[in-house]
Amino acid sequence: MNHVLQRPIVTARTSNTLKALVFSVSAIVLLGLATSTSAGQPDSAEAVTTRPSNSKPKAPVASPAEIPTEDLVFLGADHPIFVRLFASIDGKEIRTARADRVAKTLAELDDNHDGVIDQAERTAHPRAFRSLGVPEKWTNLLPLVDRNPQDEKISSDEIVQFLADRFGPTVTLASRVRRGNQAVELFDLIDADHDQRLTDAELKEMPVRLHKLDADGDDAFSVVEVEPFRNPFGGGVPTGAVTPEDLPWVIAKSAAERLLTRFDVAPKDQALSARELGQPEASIATADVDHSGGLSLAELQKWLPTVTPQYALITSAFKRKAGRTELSWVDYTSTTDGPAKPRRETAKNLEVKLADQPFQLQMTSTARGLESDTINFYRNQFRRADVDKNKYLDKTEFNALGSLGAGFEMLDVDDNGQIYEPELVDYLSLETASEQSRVILSVDRNEQSLFSLLDRNSDRRLTPREYMSTFDRWQSFDHDGDRILNRSELSGRMRMTVELPKPKLFQPNLFQSNQMSGDPLIKNQADGPAWFQGMDRNKDGDVSRREFLGTEVQFRKWDRNGDGLISKDEAS
Repeated sequence: MNHVLQRPIVTARTSNTLKALVFSVSAIVLLGLATSTSAGQPDSAEAVTTRPSNSKPKAPVASPAEIPTEDLVFLGADHPIFVRLFASIDGKEIRTARADRVAKTLAELDDNHDGVIDQAERTAHPRAFRSLGVPEKWTNLLPLVDRNPQDEKISSDEIVQFLADRFGPTVTLASRVRRGNQAVELFDLIDADHDQRLTDAELKEMPVRLHKLDADGDDAFSVVEVEPFRNPFGGGVPTGAVTPEDLPWVIAKSAAERLLTRFDVAPKDQALSARELGQPEASIATADVDHSGGLSLAELQKWLPTVTPQYALITSAFKRKAGRTELSWVDYTSTTDGPAKPRRETAKNLEVKLADQPFQLQMTSTARGLESDTINFYRNQFRRADVDKNKYLDKTEFNALGSLGAGFEMLDVDDNGQIYEPELVDYLSLETASEQSRVILSVDRNEQSLFSLLDRNSDRRLTPREYMSTFDRWQSFDHDGDRILNRSELSGRMRMTVELPKPKLFQPNLFQSNQMSGDPLIKNQADGPAWFQGMDRNKDGDVSRREFLGTEVQFRKWDRNGDGLISKDEAS
């Protein structure tokens, strides 16, 4: 495998010995991080199939797509599909970027050039990791960093692992939580026979089945009535949301157990054959140590880092440099006889198929520019908190700054009991840079919630007119025209969104989530005669028989179209 090791930038005053140390540390870290690929594997997005296997590679070029970031596995219906991810931020592959930062920091601290940070060097540099967005002193950091081995000496590998623990791994698979009406699970409540299909009769019986949930007796069913035990602060995983265990994707290096559980079908022998893996026999021969014709759990774990991917996903994100945020999908399976020419598509949003299953790939750039927004926000907070206008904050004033995720001592770099605005800005820049030195692959299904589908005016409740005209609302989803709504007809295609983590200021918190509590947004329908407005207790613009204070005969007289509701037009 060929990688381009870029020498970190050093100043003119740096000695030749120090320069050599930076280069060697970068090489060690990069080689340690790239163990997910083997010598027999493709080492770049284009090199997988563009050169014959028996030819010597050309001189490597400094392209982010030359260094694989992570291998992913898509759990198809019959066998797994392997996808190699190449991810770059500001034109630099993300593992390389993090490794270079570690190498540069280690070089700055390693006064005796022995490749580790010892006690004397920690004493000389009490805030050693400040340039990595970690402002704590060694007294608090040492137990968290010095772990393998615990020898009072800090190596580059230990720093890399600490950053992964602190800010997250460079690639994270996550499920996107549905919020608001989309998270309300109504389908199962009205599916009387639990066959995952809603007939016209079941939909018409919805008011009867939900009647016991109408706590306030207003003939309408709000989010909080349909899901009475829903967390009002948005915490936890809503009913019907995709959980990590349900994700059809998994990181390859930790996929062995999932693959064995999912695809060990016939025969169920605690091993996966080439057929079950969707691979040619020759591809597993070397890993099949016991020559059983299948790979056990231990053999799978050794084999996964050697797999040649069938596809590649190349992502390019930009935070500070000017550039176009986009992604590319490379299909190595579309080749024919002769020199391999993979098919490549590039866009911000792509529609692809994996094992004949439609999949939407998209990339967001919402985190771009949020660093400057964070800094501007806290600059204003700083000026407000500086009550005596002496251009620094003492401990008392610091408390008015707001939640930073860091204490006073962590920002007070020179330990003088005063925090100046440049110290605050410097911390925010470094912390955000570390927070955004990774990518998140969020997976969800862009499905339509039945509750959201019926809630025409999005007021977080279903009123009589909305649930009495259900077919008009869902007939466009009845793809086979059988007047039966299958759950699968509401299920959209799977979607993966590539995104950078947002700075802490913009991450969802308790107060933001509370705005999606599920309380109905009732709009006062001040229209129609006075008696009509008075009887319309739930303010939905209709008067039901339950709300009507007169006799049955009188109600039918007003309800001219016989739909069970008196509208404002009928009352006028």
